[in-house]
Amino acid sequence: MKKIMFALLVMISGSLFSYSDGYQGAFLNGNIVVQGGLGLALDPFGDIVVPPLSVMVDYGKEIELGNGLILPLSFGATMGYYKTEYKYDWYTYNHTYNYKWEYSDFYFGGRAAYHLNKLAKWTSDKVDLYGGVMIGFEVISSDFSSSYNGSQNDWYSEPNNDSSLIMDTFGGIRYFFTPQLGGYAEIGYGIEWFKIGLSYKL
Repeated sequence: MKKIMFALLVMISGSLFSYSDGYQGAFLNGNIVVQGGLGLALDPFGDIVVPPLSVMVDYGKEIELGNGLILPLSFGATMGYYKTEYKYDWYTYNHTYNYKWEYSDFYFGGRAAYHLNKLAKWTSDKVDLYGGVMIGFEVISSDFSSSYNGSQNDWYSEPNNDSSLIMDTFGGIRYFFTPQLGGYAEIGYGIEWFKIGLSYKL
């Protein structure tokens, strides 16, 4: 049992660090990747006016720990936005009441990721697997308005804004069709639980 536990410990330790061995892959130390994508909202309310859009940039940075050990990381920034609205019309005798709710969500923040290819000894220059954490701010805006027979009642307008600190985890994969251009998919943080898009390596 002790031998099994020791072997598991060695495997886990090896999964966190890698050795400098001339590795060449899809995302290396000093690489900069810019991404833009389209996502699926976590809990959309009403009709989507602007689908979940996001942009991000990642910078590859290998942290040398000594004795040839390297921690393959990336650091970057991200932002996203989407907007929905819900309309409801109520008709009575000779009268029409129109109600509209608008909702928008915007976030921005920094992110850090750990890249798995090097520790897995993959030498592919096309695939990049990664997972990490994001911390930032989310700004939510909502507005309720109504009209009576097409005439806006200003006293019924109720705008509201709220902001909060957000922190979450994410995981993703990139695939490069050419040395610079590729696609990506991520699950996790933000205003969407899943997103796909294009990646460009500077």
